Amino acid sequence: MQKNSKECQLLDEFIEKVQADTISGQKTIELSEAAQVYEDYWLPLPREPLPPLLDGSIKVFVLEDPLGEHGPLPEEVKADRMRFPAQEFAQVCEKRLEVFRKVTALTAADFSSVLSEEVTSVGYSSELKHLAWHPEVAARDASVAYQVGAGRSRWLQAEDEIAVPWSQLMPLVDQLQESFSILPADNVVFIGLGTGAHLATALAYSLIEKRGIIPARLYTVCPPTVWPSSGAPPAGALVTTPIRYLTCPESVAGPPWRLETATYGDFKQQHFQESSSLMALIAEDLSKLKA
Repeated sequence: MQKNSKECQLLDEFIEKVQADTISGQKTIELSEAAQVYEDYWLPLPREPLPPLLDGSIKVFVLEDPLGEHGPLPEEVKADRMRFPAQEFAQVCEKRLEVFRKVTALTAADFSSVLSEEVTSVGYSSELKHLAWHPEVAARDASVAYQVGAGRSRWLQAEDEIAVPWSQLMPLVDQLQESFSILPADNVVFIGLGTGAHLATALAYSLIEKRGIIPARLYTVCPPTVWPSSGAPPAGALVTTPIRYLTCPESVAGPPWRLETATYGDFKQQHFQESSSLMALIAEDLSKLKA
């Protein structure tokens, strides 16, 4: 977030003016209209314990990245250094870009070969695949001091931000979940990869809203952390869904507060270095589901 930008000014106002008695919920200061969209978001949240396994089977649905393998290539770091944070070591930047591209290239078949549970690949409609998922951004002139409106920060990559409005996404997601063969007693697990992690979150929300089925796990792997605020699911929208935010230690994505506040269930942030360690993390966590 850039100093003197409207986003920074909004954050400053929010931090300065949001004062509440968190026990009674009585707000002592009125918020501006711009800040009101965030008034119900608080951390830390009270968390519910992990729910027991239901009587049905465990069904794992993998939401691959609808864009396939994408994002900057590691070799671009040295070829076009001005696109990336000046304070970030080149080798660190290369590592996170490499991990991200490997994640977006993963398929359901990769998980089928590792997990013992039933794994299903979620098929996307042509409309879903061709959404303008991320904003088109222009590099700013980093040779001069930052000025408001001069361009976005190099710390925020387009892949970390979702541009598709919720009003456009949710009707497509509602149609998608209607095609699922899920029984009320099934233990539903979503694994979302890259941009597919945002889709997995929306799908979990739709499943709860339309069928009253709370997922047993939601794994979001290198997900976009910046969502459109208008029409976004409210705090606690995923009820008690246990969420796992999985990313590499080198990630420079913003804090996943949207995911943290989406559930009153168990929330964990975990790191992996390679696809194999990612698979191992998920396999280990699923084994706890069966314990």
